[in-house]
Parts: sequence; structure tokens; C-alpha cells
Amino acid sequence: MPTGKYHPQCYNCLNIKYRNQESYCSKYDFVMPRITQETICKEWQLSDSEDKRCYGYAPSFLESERFHALEPGFLYYYSYASPNEPFEKLGAFEKLKFPIMGISIHEDRQFGWVIHIRHHDRNLFPSTGQKINLEVDGNEYICEILEVQRVMATGASRNSSGEWGAKYDTVSLTIIRCINSPKIIYEWFCSYFDVKSIPRHHESIDRSDFSKDLGFFVFIERLSENRYRLLLNFYQYKPFKKG
Repeated sequence: MPTGKYHPQCYNCLNIKYRNQESYCSKYDFVMPRITQETICKEWQLSDSEDKRCYGYAPSFLESERFHALEPGFLYYYSYASPNEPFEKLGAFEKLKFPIMGISIHEDRQFGWVIHIRHHDRNLFPSTGQKINLEVDGNEYICEILEVQRVMATGASRNSSGEWGAKYDTVSLTIIRCINSPKIIYEWFCSYFDVKSIPRHHESIDRSDFSKDLGFFVFIERLSENRYRLLLNFYQYKPFKKG
């Protein structure tokens, strides 16, 4: 469940159900995405089984302009931490038939730009060494699933003088690398966002390498056993969107 569990979202809607260890909307029969943002639709209704703390947010939410602006038939995503930002469309109900997961893209010293798969989504990808087809803006690329170890900044704190310092650890990662196109993921992301301004924005927050090792957050959709498609996370980088 996303962080804002007491805020209106699919996971406290009466239509959310579970089958085969996956959550889905019982009213429109689509698979719930595995993303960290909250998801919502025009027909959200608070489940009676939810914690009563949820009720404190419901009235103002249902009366808000951004809720009234939602179009029927679409699933949206948002962050409870940004209460004034409009919701972003994730897709029409009839197109949400495959799992969508949150991932991050990073520059790797050995393989170029790669995808980091979250541990709890590992079961939705083939075994190590297997090839997959990755769709990027309508074009398909041959990629490989790998297990690697990398030294990364895993935290940040201030020292006695008040300056930020990053904490580094060796971490085990499951990654996807594009075999013959090591830059295609980054070039795809750059075509939609002013990427050079994003690290500066992160550095203004904590001034450490920790923000740089976060990578860029996007989505990936599992179309079949060995076919996937990259999707943009417009909500996360809305201030940096080109055009």
C-alpha cells in the first residue's frame, strides 16, 4: 500500500479485492498497479472495513475541485504529500489488464543506463540471464535480466559541522540492461523531461550523492511473460516536463 494509507485511494475503496496474491478492482476488473503513488478514480467509495481515520479525509476530498475534475473510466495517480497538485492519468480501465510496476533507471558503470527492479516485484520478471523484449515509445529492444552488486549511497545525514554526507553500502540488485542500446532508456527519458534540471533540484534538497543514486522513477508494464513496456511517470517530474 502507498504511504498515505488514510488518504482516499484504491486501497481503501470498497471495490478493491484480492486474487492470486494480486489486488484488482472488482467493479471494472482491472489489475491494480504496483506503484508507490496513491491511485484513485471518479467512483472511489470508502470501504466500511477501513480504519476510521480514513473518514477524516473523505468529505473534503470528495468536495475538492481536483476530485470533481476526474473523468469517468480512468485510473489516476497522485501523492498524498502534494494535496494541491492535479491527479495524473495512468490509463483507461479497459487498458489496465497487465501489471504496472514502479522502477528506477540509473547510469551503470558497466552497462550504461539500466533499470533497477524492486525486490517485491522480482516474481514478475524472468530468471537471471533470460532475455526480454522491452518496448520504448513503440520500438522494441532486446534486454537481459542480471543480478549485480553495486556500491551505492543508501542514506544521508549531517555531520557535526552541519554538512550533508552520504552513507555508502554494497547492495545486491536485479537490473535490466539493453544489450545493444545502452543509452536508449536515458534518451527516452530525456526526450520528455529537462533532465539536467532534475539533479540540481535534488541537490538543492540534500546536497549529497544520495539524491544522485536515487535515479529517475518511471513505470514498467508486463505485457506477457517476456514482453514489457516502459511508461513515463509524469506526476513525479511534472515541473521538468518539456513543452
